[in-house]
Amino acid sequence: SDRLKDASLTIILKEQISSETKNSEKLNTLVGELAQGQALIHQKKFAQAEQILQKQAREFPDVAVIRDLLGNALYLNGRSKEALEVYLKAEALDPNNKARKVIINKIKGQ
Repeated sequence: SDRLKDASLTIILKEQISSETKNSEKLNTLVGELAQGQALIHQKKFAQAEQILQKQAREFPDVAVIRDLLGNALYLNGRSKEALEVYLKAEALDPNNKARKVIINKIKGQ
């Protein structure tokens, strides 16, 4: 369900964002924009989602979940090569994401 995905996203974010960012306005903005990006992906508005997620990836370069969502937007918009680059950056940050590994292998096999 979407609620479970949202809860998982929140847990991942809490694990990946440094303590200096916690309790800040930046964190609230990040969470809101990630939720908006994810909603836009579900609505198949990939270009809009990409715009939001690119901005957040620049702001928080060490948060793998941002890159995962950005990779999803690119992949679903038919831009597999660019998505692979983004997923590989996320993989370097967080090598324990099994779902990402499946997507990376799928793209490499195309």
